[in-house]
Amino acid sequence: SGQIEFVNREFTLLTGYTQEEIKGKNPNILKGGETSLEIYKELWSTILSGKKWQGELHNRKKDGTLFWEDGSISPVFGKKGRIEHFVAIKVDITERKRIHRAINMITKTNLALVHSKNESRLLSAVRKIAEQEGGYFMSWIGYKSDIQKNALIFQKCKGAIENCPYLIRNFQVNENVICGHSQITKIALKGKVFTLQNLDDLANNDPLLKMAFSKGVKSVIGLPLTHENSVFGSFLLF
Repeated sequence: SGQIEFVNREFTLLTGYTQEEIKGKNPNILKGGETSLEIYKELWSTILSGKKWQGELHNRKKDGTLFWEDGSISPVFGKKGRIEHFVAIKVDITERKRIHRAINMITKTNLALVHSKNESRLLSAVRKIAEQEGGYFMSWIGYKSDIQKNALIFQKCKGAIENCPYLIRNFQVNENVICGHSQITKIALKGKVFTLQNLDDLANNDPLLKMAFSKGVKSVIGLPLTHENSVFGSFLLF
């Protein structure tokens, strides 16, 4: 399986491992547990046969963060024609993957919004899409409040936090939530799709988001609900 002999500065910036830390280590140290054994078997079979391997790997940084890389690994031959080394050239494609998943999820969700006959089917369809495309695990519908300005009142929820009634029943989004910001409602009630990430930075001053974050929620995608060009609610994916 070999040992790592040299890495450049970009490798250190991406993975967190310095040349001193990684030298002599097995490349398995980067395994994230997300890539199938079949891909690794194909990789080693290809390069040991003297050919170049090209593909994507879901690896893990020194701090435990998972990342996607698109790379090529080529054998280096010695004077006698034997493989002596391997050279790997890799590119971080984590952000590209995230954007691609988000686009797929939004596209499929828009189709579900059009074709679902009722809220229950809509929630089930969108939660399935969110799980498959982006790792989201709860879908939530709120309708615009007729009493409180810039507020969404809970209507229905489906997903992994269904056993958390406090979060589900009381999750209102208004100008006094999200650390004093009204990012969600101002965008949602204008009829725009939005994303809100880094909830750990926003949750400290909001008990509802803090509870959501403690249950594993890391980000939110919002889809406005409209009728005849008028926004009447929002569909949130956690």
